[in-house]
Amino acid sequence: MTDQIDVANYAWEEAIRRAPVRLIECVESAIRFTYPKLQETEVSYRAERGLVGLRRWFQARMKSYGEKRQTSPLEWSVIDPERLVLVDLRLRHIPTIRSYLVTNLTGDEFQRLCASILQLAGCQYASSIQPGPDEGVDIVATFEPPEVGTPRIPLPSRLMAGPRTVVLAQCKRFGNNVVGVERIREFIGAASIVMKTIEEKREVRVRERLRTVGARPFSSFLLVYFTTSYFTDPAVALGKAMGVVLVDGEGVAQSIMVTEVLPVEKAKLEVVDLDRMRTLIKS
Repeated sequence: MTDQIDVANYAWEEAIRRAPVRLIECVESAIRFTYPKLQETEVSYRAERGLVGLRRWFQARMKSYGEKRQTSPLEWSVIDPERLVLVDLRLRHIPTIRSYLVTNLTGDEFQRLCASILQLAGCQYASSIQPGPDEGVDIVATFEPPEVGTPRIPLPSRLMAGPRTVVLAQCKRFGNNVVGVERIREFIGAASIVMKTIEEKREVRVRERLRTVGARPFSSFLLVYFTTSYFTDPAVALGKAMGVVLVDGEGVAQSIMVTEVLPVEKAKLEVVDLDRMRTLIKS
C-alpha cells in the first residue's frame, strides 16, 4: 500500500515538473523510481495496468483543491485527454521548494517557518515551542476575530464576531514518508489532553504558553497539521471528519510562493534563490 502511495505522489510531482506531459510517462517514471531493479518491459506492464487507477487518483486530487479553496497546479488538456498541463507555469517550482524544505531545513527551522505561515494567514500571535517534550503540540497561535461595533450592539451581532480562536499545530518534516491516519489520531488525542488540562501546573511548556495567550478550558480551538510530505487518504478523511486542517508539502510550498519572497517568475530556482525563504523563519 505504501509503495502505491509513493508511486502516485511521485507521478504527481513528476507531472508538475514536466507538464505538458502524458500521464503514462509520469507513471512510468514513478515506477522506475520506486522499483529501480525492474526491467523496462515490467515497468511498461505495471504502468498500463495501473493507469486507470492513477487517472482516477489524479482526478480526485484535482477536485480536493477546490475543497481546500486552492487552485490545483494541474489540469487535463482540452486537446489530449491523456495529457496534463500546468494551470500556472510558476507552480512548476512546487516540487523544488518541497525538496528544499526536506533537505535544507532542520525540524526546528521547519517548525518556525510554519509559525510564520500561520501569522501570514492572519494569526495575531504565533509561537513555536522550543525543542524538548511538547506533548504533541509544536505551535501555539491565536486568531482574533474583527470587532463589530460596541458592547451595546445586540447579542446575535456580537456572536457573529466569534470568540478568540486558539490554534494548536503539529509540524513534521518528512521526506518520502507519508503521514498516516494514526499520526492524526495521536495529534488529536494529544491536543485534547492539553486543552482539557490548561489550568494544571504540571507542565509549563505548552500550558504556560496557552495561558499567556488567554486560552481557557472552553476556548475555541483549531488544530492544524503541517508536513513536508503528503497525507494518506484515511488521514485526509479523519482530518475532514474532525475538523483538522491538513497542510501537506505542496500546501506549504504554495503558502511560501504567495509571499513573493522567491523569484517564481524564473524558469528554474537555484539554491541561492531558495535560501531567500529563510527570511520567513521566525527567530
